[in-house]
Amino acid sequence: MNVCKLTGDYYYYKDPIGYGSFSIIYKGYKITDPSKLLAIKRITKIIDMKYFHNEVELMKKLDHPNILKLFDVVKINGAIYLILEYCNSGDLSGYIQNDKSHLNDYKYFQQIFLGLEYLYKNKILHRDIKPHNILIKDGIIKISDFGFAKAFEKNELITTFCGSPLYMAPEIIKDKEYNLKSDIWSLGVIIFELFTKKHPYYVDSKQLLWMKIKNGIQINYSEIKSFEIIDILKNMLVDDPVKRSDWDVIFRQFKMIDINDLESGSDMGEEMIFDMEYDVSHDSNIVQSEIIPKKQKQCDMSFSVNEQTNCESFMYESEEYKIISRSAPNQMAKSYLENYIKEKNKETTGQQAIPILGNEPPSTPSLVNSIISKSVKTVKSYFPSW
Repeated sequence: MNVCKLTGDYYYYKDPIGYGSFSIIYKGYKITDPSKLLAIKRITKIIDMKYFHNEVELMKKLDHPNILKLFDVVKINGAIYLILEYCNSGDLSGYIQNDKSHLNDYKYFQQIFLGLEYLYKNKILHRDIKPHNILIKDGIIKISDFGFAKAFEKNELITTFCGSPLYMAPEIIKDKEYNLKSDIWSLGVIIFELFTKKHPYYVDSKQLLWMKIKNGIQINYSEIKSFEIIDILKNMLVDDPVKRSDWDVIFRQFKMIDINDLESGSDMGEEMIFDMEYDVSHDSNIVQSEIIPKKQKQCDMSFSVNEQTNCESFMYESEEYKIISRSAPNQMAKSYLENYIKEKNKETTGQQAIPILGNEPPSTPSLVNSIISKSVKTVKSYFPSW
């Protein structure tokens, strides 16, 4: 790999590592610290040079962990080179396409918002938000190519398709009008892609995109598990920019989202059948239940009614146990008898018995006759004429 000298301080490798609409990017280093890699971007087109210089001075002052750092600007033979922070993990488009684990979705979501909020507070609009401009370094988001859109493209970005049509707000494509809310739509598309790994309204031609925008874009949010994420997206992905939320509202809504809570999965329906601390009722009218070890095929939950207390009782079976409400006496008696028979069978086969609730009925030949006799007497008591 050939190494080229940029200045006495900077060197770069001849083979480009990337291309932008108005730039070529190389990997390089500073001679005083060769182990620290840098990204060296050669600018190939600038329309508004005065604006460009003003932006460069502003960018050099910015310092945020989620904003790509601009270290220096070098001018040689009429060419301009930006000396930038090097990102070793590609960009967000690569993550969306290749990582289906979703492990970093919420982390990247948070970092993207924090970076854009920092730019917003410094009165900088990105104007070309897309996954390729969101880089990743050691698992940390680095937003790049911000603020220079006006200098590079003037009105080209909003009057042609040289930008990224699938991330452009509808008003840019329909009316060629960029406003303060246009980036909000672009960000909404990216966040949707981040959580679903697919574009919310993908088309493969400008004609189909135009038809979708003309008829009103319909977005299906069913694949996003977080209600909080859906809510913020519904405020961002609004066709009419007048009805679309502004940045202040979006950032306030973002700050109300508990990222740690989302990462733990508490909003994804991963709920237990009951919570031991909060779901236990202390109402004295509610009857107790018995838990009996078992090993049977799982069955659906069934219900019975306690006529004396007028409250619902139930029996629930799993592979390991059976829970029977005391208000279901028939089920309780049946369960005791089933367990008794099982334990007697285990004794005959030499298996270790599992303790069962209640006293073991005496093992006598008259057991069945006694039960039948008592049952007949009980029935006769209800019919004295017998």
